[in-house]
Amino acid sequence: MSKKALVIQGGGFKTAFTSGVLDAFIAQNYNPFDVYVGVSGGANALTYFLNGEYKKCIQSIHVLLEDPKFINYKQLFTSGVFMNVDFFDEIAQEIVPLNMQVIFENHGHKSIGIVATNRNTGKPEYLTPTAENWVSCLIASCAIPFVTKAKHEINGHECMDGSWSDPLPVQWAVDQGATDILVIRTSFADLKEKQSLPNFLGEKYFKNHPGLTTIFSNQHVKFNESIDYILNPPTGIKIQQIAPVQKLKTGGYTNSKVALELDYRYGLEKGIDFLNALK
Repeated sequence: MSKKALVIQGGGFKTAFTSGVLDAFIAQNYNPFDVYVGVSGGANALTYFLNGEYKKCIQSIHVLLEDPKFINYKQLFTSGVFMNVDFFDEIAQEIVPLNMQVIFENHGHKSIGIVATNRNTGKPEYLTPTAENWVSCLIASCAIPFVTKAKHEINGHECMDGSWSDPLPVQWAVDQGATDILVIRTSFADLKEKQSLPNFLGEKYFKNHPGLTTIFSNQHVKFNESIDYILNPPTGIKIQQIAPVQKLKTGGYTNSKVALELDYRYGLEKGIDFLNALK
């Protein structure tokens, strides 16, 4: 039996665009998927989509922007980072709460993955979240050295942001039996990457740590391989993308209220366009 999959790229605050796409789906009760997988900020967007409440994801992103418990540049001088990803727990529990009962009643029988990167091996960890550890999985998928805390332990492994090991986990979705895959992107659909300056510096900084060296030196290679797979899928595999065709106003770590709203509305428009094309 053919399965449908939803794959969601990360992108930090750029996932305001993603939340717009997914709110278009929520508004139209569009959720035909059997397999779900998200990376970093995309895993957060996926979680609020599964929760099924309109505009909750963009609300959570606004909290991340506005609350000094998350972004505080003074923390650079005490902890060496300026984003507190552990604040996700308070958001999910109290500020923009998730209803785990609803999530598991509606989706507990489906395949759900959250991608993190094993710091020791440089390989992806496809975490299967439970009601008890879901937020911990999100934190593991979003841990970024020099920006947030450098690692998060889960299932006995030290993990960091999943974007370094499998930024577009379409192959994982196929491995779960999916043949019809929708990928929601925060970068252009066919644009490949070169090694970024932060990754080059990270490769040199962690030169005595083989796993981390591999992570920072190979991210763009893995990303480009995923692009090739998406644009030229194997026989019998259908892959569609919803991606921006103009540069998003937000950045991974930089943003404003205006930028968030503009990208959110752009994503909402792209989501509506996708649904209208199905009619």
